[in-house]
Amino acid sequence: METVNDRDIEKFYKTLELPLNSSQAEVKAAYRSLARKHHPDRFTGDPDKLKASEDHLKIINTAYAFLKTYDPSTQKGKNTTSKFNVEVQTARNPADRTPAAFVREAQRFQAMGNLQEALMALDTAIALEDDYYPAYDLRGEVRFALGNAYGAGMDLKRAKHFRWVYKSEGRSIESPTKSQSSSTSETSARDAAKASVDSVFKTQTRSSSSSTSSKQPQSSPSYKQPTPEKSSAASKSPTPTPTPTPKTVHPQPELRQVFPGHVDSISQILFVNRSIISASHDGTVRIWCAETGIQQGCLTVGAAVTAIATSPNSNLFITGDRSGKVKMWNLVDYKLIRSIPLHTGKVTGIHFTLNGKGFVTTGEDGILKIFQLNPASLRHTLQISNVPIFCSALMGDRIFTASADSQLRMIVQGNINHTEPLSSPLSKTMAVNTDRKWIAIGDDRGSVHCFDAQGNLHKSFVGCPGRIQSVNFLSSGKKLLVVGETPLIKIWDTTTWNIYTEWKVLGTGQLTTAQVQGNQIAIAQGNSLQLWQLP
Repeated sequence: METVNDRDIEKFYKTLELPLNSSQAEVKAAYRSLARKHHPDRFTGDPDKLKASEDHLKIINTAYAFLKTYDPSTQKGKNTTSKFNVEVQTARNPADRTPAAFVREAQRFQAMGNLQEALMALDTAIALEDDYYPAYDLRGEVRFALGNAYGAGMDLKRAKHFRWVYKSEGRSIESPTKSQSSSTSETSARDAAKASVDSVFKTQTRSSSSSTSSKQPQSSPSYKQPTPEKSSAASKSPTPTPTPTPKTVHPQPELRQVFPGHVDSISQILFVNRSIISASHDGTVRIWCAETGIQQGCLTVGAAVTAIATSPNSNLFITGDRSGKVKMWNLVDYKLIRSIPLHTGKVTGIHFTLNGKGFVTTGEDGILKIFQLNPASLRHTLQISNVPIFCSALMGDRIFTASADSQLRMIVQGNINHTEPLSSPLSKTMAVNTDRKWIAIGDDRGSVHCFDAQGNLHKSFVGCPGRIQSVNFLSSGKKLLVVGETPLIKIWDTTTWNIYTEWKVLGTGQLTTAQVQGNQIAIAQGNSLQLWQLP
């Protein structure tokens, strides 16, 4: 039991940012707004802000616990005894802070008719995992019941989209009504992803007499997954076989720096002058000095960063995140210039035009957008497909996209000029060789496919085991870096199609992405960034 005097009551109203003797309805509305603003789940990527938000929310909860039942007309001028001690409304057990747990809580609020409380719980679930489709499903129902038809329609659209994303990536989901089953191995998850995608797209089997075979040179393999152990010299059509490793291997690269700092996996890497920029699912972008390893700056994006790009003059920096927002930053003072919601779902690619006067974005909503700078305006929107665009690249005035419908598309002047089939719907990395006018694409089956500037297949080979995480051409254009899930890195000579060199990176975690500048190679392994130097 706590004894509360008039000074304490004044502090409670001040904590909720309300004038003295506000009504209980005003108290409730203020609490909801502040609880959402200062909820710790919004700051999981920053330990300092997380601790500060938890402390501040305890104070807010304490004030609300008293004022929600306080009647100024009957209690004014009296000391009040009341039970009002409460704990911060975030569970100490991490299992109770999952998106599914908050959806269950929202279902209980909905059943009791407390729609505003249900809405707050669903907002928290989405803040924890912004592609958790059951939360969007239920929030659509709640918003419709509250009379927000437009918001309900957007939520149901997102729920439908993210439900497909879960299937395409083979991700399991914790049921809002049942506990999550035990996790499977990475291999079985990848097999499940392939099976689910095949069932969604009902991919037709390509026969050897396909019209695309006439476009392929004799050295190019078919689109079927390579099976080198069954290749036959007597076969009329050559079967893709990995070229044996040459006896003489070049000297191993040297590890120059390791950059810790992110609290979640790194999604994208860029070299900018003498700096390295790393973007992460923890919602931050960090700028590092490549020579010293010292962090020079940090941008707090908020949502998981999925795409980044920098202008030719290196002053303007752009981020794309899982919520579909594109944000412009000044790299000189690390200030946010503007934020634009361009896509529904994850932004999968950002590329500046050659003249630096605009940029191109692609997203999981299957849309390509061309944005102009000075004056800032959206110039063109093109619906590429009804399924996600997983990766994209620019080559001069041509834009290449790889979508989940197993299609490589070439866009020229806002129109789809050429379409070429891909071996897998999960082709998620792409690189451009500007010297030889090639596009390299890596898929989830360990294969790399090289296309010419017209979009025709030039060469396919087995790059590395498992899913290809990143492909990058070295500055000469004659060598191709291939990064898979395992710590084994391979560099291929694109003139002989032999392995130029290979080595293992430090640690045992899964590799996520890589980037090349000159003889420097930056590789992300989980939340750690490594810088290697080729001899």
